[in-house]
Amino acid sequence: RLDGGQRDQLLAWVRAGGVAVVADPSSPLHIGAQLPTETVRNPVPTPLPDRDVQAEIDIDRGECTIAALDALRGVFVRDGLRFAVADDVPQCFSGGGFAFTFTRPTGSGAIVALGDNRLFTNALIRYADNGPLATALLAPERGAVVHVLVGSGPSRAPSDVGTGDQTLADLVRPGVWMALLQLGIAFVLFAVARGIRPGRPVSESLPAPVAGSELVVATANLMQRARHAQRAAWVLRSETYRRICRSFDVPPTTSIADLDALAVERCRLVPGELAGALADELVGPDQLAVLANRLSTLRDRTLEGASR
Repeated sequence: RLDGGQRDQLLAWVRAGGVAVVADPSSPLHIGAQLPTETVRNPVPTPLPDRDVQAEIDIDRGECTIAALDALRGVFVRDGLRFAVADDVPQCFSGGGFAFTFTRPTGSGAIVALGDNRLFTNALIRYADNGPLATALLAPERGAVVHVLVGSGPSRAPSDVGTGDQTLADLVRPGVWMALLQLGIAFVLFAVARGIRPGRPVSESLPAPVAGSELVVATANLMQRARHAQRAAWVLRSETYRRICRSFDVPPTTSIADLDALAVERCRLVPGELAGALADELVGPDQLAVLANRLSTLRDRTLEGASR
């Protein structure tokens, strides 16, 4: 991201005796920008318990004519370039007419060109002699001063960098997918196991769907156990009387005789049929069910007649 002014200042510093290490092959300062290249691509090796540098090297030392790098054995490059340079150019990690590192004098200084800059990242600097390469170039002797330049120019657009074809799902490790699959299988097995009901179905009493009906049922059970048939009959007659009054839209103080007359007029009941059912007559425990059915029939007939 160096702008034009920063590049001019850097070149002036090199001509005055500085050494610039340019590891970005796309930089205008890279001295191999116009040279033919070959691509180096390798997967990252698995770290070994006993570190074997020779097994990690994918570009060995080859013909090395740069004195500062003469002691190195080779480097590991995951995705980089090697440049076609002449035999008389100082170079290292070379072979077959291509070199990963080479230099060119510039004034009183020099520019050192590398075919990749990712070998200095945290992920790759531990492999082969990537770390010693950085030390040999940036700090060849004690007291050396290293400047890392951060440019002020515009960053590269996505079209310059390139686009990837990986998604967020590609970042999830296979073990995570396997764990999710196992959880899904376990859930299905658990549902099947819990869904199997051994033996015949067991009938259970259902809760009453009407609010407050539990209290009514409990009260009726107490009345049945205490044999309060007369009181239960009075409750049934009172409830039927109030519902018929509401259906005929008359006050709840209407007499039973007037209500019976309305039922005869509107619902075509037999005179005295409704009054007889609502009369306060004695009822035994064995007659309570008969009275309940009789009142229910009269209530349905009066409600139907009132709606009609």
